[in-house]
Parts: sequence; structure tokens; C-alpha cells
Amino acid sequence: VEPNVVSMNSNFGSAVTIPSLGTNSKIAHYKIGTSHILAFTSAAGTTTNIYKGDGLAYSLVWGTVSAGYDTVAMFLTQGILYLVASGSGNAIYRLAGEGSLSGTTTAEAVNGRVVFTDLSLDLVGTYDLDFLPISLEAKYETHDRLVAAAVTHNVTATFGIAEALAPGSAPEVGSTPAVVVVDGGGNNLTTVSTGSVTAVLDNPARFPNLTDSSQISSTGARDVNHLVIGSTHYIAVANNYDGSTYSIDSSILRWDGSGLVFLQSLETKGAYDFESFSVTKQTITESEVSKETTTYLAVANHYNDQAGSYVTESVVYRWNNITQEFASFQTIETTGATHWESFTILGVQYLAVANFFDGTFHSVNSVVYKWSATHHNFSTHQEIPTVGAHHISYIEEGGKHFLVIAQFRAGDEVSLSSSSLLYRWDEATERFVRVLSFQTSAAMHVETFHINDVAYVAVANYANSTDGDLQMDSYLYKLECNGEDDTMKLVQRIPTEGAAMWKYFQRAGNHYLAVSHWIPETLNSNKVVVYLYDGSIFTEYSSGTSTGAFALEFMFADGAYYSLQANPGDPSSQVQQFVRTDGSTTWYPQSTTESISEGRAEFATISGQILASDGSVADSWAVDFDGLPLEGTGIGPYS
Repeated sequence: VEPNVVSMNSNFGSAVTIPSLGTNSKIAHYKIGTSHILAFTSAAGTTTNIYKGDGLAYSLVWGTVSAGYDTVAMFLTQGILYLVASGSGNAIYRLAGEGSLSGTTTAEAVNGRVVFTDLSLDLVGTYDLDFLPISLEAKYETHDRLVAAAVTHNVTATFGIAEALAPGSAPEVGSTPAVVVVDGGGNNLTTVSTGSVTAVLDNPARFPNLTDSSQISSTGARDVNHLVIGSTHYIAVANNYDGSTYSIDSSILRWDGSGLVFLQSLETKGAYDFESFSVTKQTITESEVSKETTTYLAVANHYNDQAGSYVTESVVYRWNNITQEFASFQTIETTGATHWESFTILGVQYLAVANFFDGTFHSVNSVVYKWSATHHNFSTHQEIPTVGAHHISYIEEGGKHFLVIAQFRAGDEVSLSSSSLLYRWDEATERFVRVLSFQTSAAMHVETFHINDVAYVAVANYANSTDGDLQMDSYLYKLECNGEDDTMKLVQRIPTEGAAMWKYFQRAGNHYLAVSHWIPETLNSNKVVVYLYDGSIFTEYSSGTSTGAFALEFMFADGAYYSLQANPGDPSSQVQQFVRTDGSTTWYPQSTTESISEGRAEFATISGQILASDGSVADSWAVDFDGLPLEGTGIGPYS
């Protein structure tokens, strides 16, 4: 509401009458919840009366302070109201009633709700409870009125909703592995007795080999995107070109527990990338917290050959819980789009698109879009100057928000780019500002991730920007934030050939980076190489051939670890599984499933195969727990 005219009037008249203490009285006021506290000093400074009321009726409370005070003030801290009086003497009074509030009076916020479980009032009556933010940035104080019906009256509230699994206790040798259901604040939810949890006992040193599990029907696929809706895994395959046209359908596949089955087709124009994200709406009442999650899927349409234009419409799809399919939600004009990146800043949803080429020039602005709560769609928020932008990645570090942009082409429209860009969010202007450019070489992809609270950026350098040679080191940077000085520190060079994409993932408590080598002239001998973090650098862990993997995705489902590969030059894309092979024998990680009871799942026995170790740094054991729709957890690794 934005009124053009604001008027004031005096409706109170003489409705509120407080006994006069004489002229020139000093008044102090403080509002607590719905009540107002007023302190009056007499003109002579001999008495101070303190009243409490709701705006229309006031009564004398806390009695009369008799002293020579002619100035008073009130303040509230840690839930206690104080009166400061000054005059012929100085004093601070604590204003308190006869009843006492006991118990734990400070609690952490969980899913937007603060829970007090052991508060107790020791006097029958009606009380005002005020909740004051100490460490939260709250816009309003909250208030509640409580009627205490007994001499001792306990104040209780419900916890948040089930969000994730957590280790049930500190795991020790000989103990029973267990997980518990927790809310967003890590509080145990013992009321949950539905669902099940699958545990897999894994040792990366025992299961290093990627072997074909199944094929995905695809046509010139440029991307595979894994997403979870509820308790189901889905894969979106971006089909780009069938040899004659870019106007071909892309597909959505559903995991049925043993493989991927076709779900639906989406009309696309040279699809280059899929990006999935969810928007959650929470409803908080006196008795419960509930949430509604909506899943979206954005496709970057690269080229519309029917119109002969790179300027085309990319599409944001929204999941329909009734039809169990995606439906078109919004179209956004893009220019040779190659990637979407979704992120949130201070609770606001954003989408950034990497615009690569307009048909003539690679000097094309990439764009950040902001969700409009008024119009319920995305609108242009900021344009960022880029040249041949092939990928954008978001990362938060040191309380700051960054966009890292991989640039493939140079400004002369002929050469390969030798640098990429780092942008930082400016809170004052609510825009991204350029921080620096850093060394890359025909960068195709940037992958951002954290290990032990350290921010990393892995750059897939496709070719040497000087001579075009595909044998070119890719780079691993550390993003360091020191006050206003944000830097990109090169920490490792990794030999690659035609590196198209890096993918970070975790397995059994370990950190991995996988890179796809895409060499169109020799597709059948292309490689996917997986690197393992050894505590300081990434070392090669596993290598396997592919039929020209351009994009990678990893999925943990039903106790198994899978690699998904999009192959542009092959009529099918690949699904591979981490196993151990020895001649004609193949071993798979074993899994065990148990039901959740009273917010807990215990595993008296977890099956596993003790296989010979190669003695590598990955020779450690861990248990991964999967319990969709709850976020999973793990214990380990242990030597």
C-alpha cells in the first residue's frame, strides 16, 4: 500500500486518564508485545509511578518508586525490563512481577521457528511472553499471551519438519550403526515412523572401476542433469542435434530402482544444458511447521535452425504433482545459451544464463534473472559483459556471493580466450561487480565446491589458447577472501586433453573430481578420468573409456554409485557403475535396508565384501545412508 495522502487525527480525546503528578512530569515509555509501560515522575521529583496498559486502560504496576528522581528511561535486555532513574541520586531498577519464569530461555531457530521445551511459570495467571532476537536479524519482535492454569505450567512447542538423516551416535568399533531423523536445525524427530533407509558399506579402494550398467537413448546429447523429486530420481537429457536439425525433443527419464525408464519428451531447440532447482514455501502455525516444495527445470536452447537464429527462447519448466510431469512455465529470450545456473541470495531465487554467440559475435552479454514475488516469474535483473561465455558457476565463501564465468572465445572473435571472470555480489547495489580476471585457456566449464570449508574452482581448459593444441593442463584454483581482497590462487595443474567438463562428487566420505575428455575426431577412444582428494591435492583414482562424453553427472541410488555421461557423437549416452573387476568376475558394493521407527533406523548387520586392497590412499571404510525424501548422511571414512 502506497497512499498518496497520510492524515493524522486525535481520536483518543480524554479516553485515557492517568492521575496527574503535577506539571512538568517526565515520562518514559516502553512497548512489550501488545502492552505499553509508562513511567511518570512527579514535578518535584519525589515519586515515580509505573503503569501498564494496552493503549486505552492503564493500571498502576510495580508500585511507586519513592526517591528524588526527575529523569527516567527504560530499556529491555535479555528479556528483562529495567528502569533507569536519575536526579538527586542514580539507580537502576529491575521491573519484575511476582511470578517467575524458569527453564532454558534461549533457543536456536529451526526452520523459521524457535522452540522452548522446558519453560515453566510458577504462578497462576495470565502472562505476556516476549521473544527477543539475540543473534537473528529479525524485522519484528514476536509476542504470545499464555494463560497459566496451574501453579506450575510448562510451555512446550513442536519441532520443525523432517529434513535429513544424521548419525545416531558416535560410531565405534563393535557398535551398532544407526541413523536418526532430524529437522533443519539438527533436532531429533522421534515421532517419525515411516520410510526406510538403505546403507551401503563402501571402500573406494575396493571398488575403483567404472563399468557399463545401461545405455540412455539420446541424440547428440550435450548434458545430463540429475534431480530428485520426493523419493524419486530423475534424469534430464539435453538432445542437441540429430545430424539434420536442432529442433529435436529432449527427454526426462525416471529411475525405477534398477534402471532408467522414459517419462516424457520436451520440445527443445538445440538443447545445450538443463538446470534443476527447487523453491520451498514454509507455513508456520502455532502447532506445526509445513513446507511445500516446487521443482523447476530450465533448458538452455542454443540454436533455432527453423528461424536460423541463435537468439531463441529458452524455457523454464515446472513440475506438476498431479500429472507427474513437467509443463512449460516461462520462456526467456537467450542468445546462443550454453548454461543455466540457479542460486539464492538472502532467500531470493536467481537464474544466470551464459550467452555464448549471437551468430556474428561472441561479445554477448550474459544475464542474471531475479524471481519476482509480484509477478511470480523471472525478470531481467542484470546484464554482465562476457565474451564466448560457456559456463557460469555460483559459490558462497566468506559470507560473500560470487559468480565464476568460463570464457571460451577471445574478444577478437578468432582467438581462444586466455582468461575467465570472477564477479562478487555487492549488497548496496544488489548487483554483481567484476573483481578480477584469472588465467584459463579456452575454458569450457568451471566447477565450484568446498572441502573442509575451503572454496575451490576447477577449470576445464579445452585447448591451448596460443596454438589450439588439445593437450593442455586444466587448473584447480582456491578462492580466498581476505577482507576486501578476494583472490584466485592456482593450487594444482592437472594434465587433460580436450577437457570439456569437471564434476565434483562425494562418495563414502571422500572427495572426487571427474573430467570428461571430448575429442570429436577420436570419439571411441575418449576418456573419463576420476581424481581423488588425498588431503592436499587430487590424485588419479580411476580411468575409463567413453564414446565421447561431453558432460558428466553422478548419482547415488539404491545403494549404488553411478556415473552418467552425455555423448554428442553417439546415438546413446552411458550409465556406468563403480565396481571391482578382476578378469571375468565383478564385485558390487553391498547394501542393506531397514525401516525407520520412532525417528531411528538401526543396522544390526551391514553386508559387505572384504576384498583385496591395492593399498591406495582410498583404502578406508565408510557407510553411506540413503533415505529419500530425507537428505542422506554417512559415517566415516575409517582406516
